[in-house]
Amino acid sequence: MSTIDEALGLGAGLYAVAGVSGVGKTTLVSNLIDDYVKRYPKKTVLFCHRNTDGDKYIKNKWSIVTIDIAEPHINSSHIMLESGWVNNDQGLSMIVIDDYRHLHRTDTFNGYDMDDGEKKLCLLGRLKALSEILDIPVVITCDVDDDIVCGRTDKRPQIRDIRDSNYITAVADMIIMLHREEMFSPVGDMKGITECNVIHKDSSRTMKLAFISERQEYHVTNGI
Repeated sequence: MSTIDEALGLGAGLYAVAGVSGVGKTTLVSNLIDDYVKRYPKKTVLFCHRNTDGDKYIKNKWSIVTIDIAEPHINSSHIMLESGWVNNDQGLSMIVIDDYRHLHRTDTFNGYDMDDGEKKLCLLGRLKALSEILDIPVVITCDVDDDIVCGRTDKRPQIRDIRDSNYITAVADMIIMLHREEMFSPVGDMKGITECNVIHKDSSRTMKLAFISERQEYHVTNGI
């Protein structure tokens, strides 16, 4: 059985994981971190999360450096500096930022006069540049508009539902949209299954993941 990392085929690039609240975005990136810790045991994963419990779903916590991005002083410049230090000292295999919008809220962008859209593009551009300079995946999680998604008959999130979708689609190499039907229809044959719509610049593909809630784990159930 392939790992989620292998099924997604992550290389150097910027990857966005999106879905409604509670669908399991943090769980998915935690599983990816576990995959990378096992695959590159001599390197380090930089995990930027929103609170001190952000790594509670990670099973293998060796070779992981964590940053609490809810701290007021943390911004994209700090992440770039920390990435350089860790890479020079230990080698980086992946950077994960759970809810990148926290960095947007705190970043001053070196005092440049920019409107909100320019700041978002600058932030995402910095993260994309990190992936290219360090030749590693940079994975971010992002929110969708829950009210819009839940107000439709088909609850599968679309790219246009992502907050800041215009900026993310302009920069990200891949967008991974998560949908768990049992959140909306508890009775049915999709119990325990999360659909993972993998969207590239010019193509899309779908895979199914088994979600084991009591262990907070995803497992690939079929090929892409």
